[in-house]
Amino acid sequence: MAKLSTTNISSGIQQHGIFQFSNGASSGNYIHMETTITQPSSNIMMMLEAVGYNYGASLPVRCAWTFYSYAYALGGGNNGAYTGLSADGIYYTSAGYVAIRAYTSSPYYLGFTLDAYPAAGNGGGTIIGIRRVSQNSTSGAYY
Repeated sequence: MAKLSTTNISSGIQQHGIFQFSNGASSGNYIHMETTITQPSSNIMMMLEAVGYNYGASLPVRCAWTFYSYAYALGGGNNGAYTGLSADGIYYTSAGYVAIRAYTSSPYYLGFTLDAYPAAGNGGGTIIGIRRVSQNSTSGAYY
């Protein structure tokens, strides 16, 4: 279950803990998360950041996805030195939502929390959540 908390900042709402993911000895290197942001009419600029730890790889998790949902304009992922999980992609689902895809080389005991930040004026004040999540072997669009 997702836990939502918000903090007001000058550009909008910074949301911590919008979704928590954890697994055990799971298979499937890709994690697909469908957001509550619709395409393209929502006109939202947002950054989602995953922070956590990958026990199987013995590596910390810190990566981010940025997107602009207007007119089918999607952004990209940002991966740093914390390589327990990678921001692997962003796509539109068949239901009309923005989805993010993560990749891990070791899906064994992985846990992270998603935080959300408005990336510009478009999206300030927007409450974002995760509608559904799937861990599998699909490297492209799953939903």
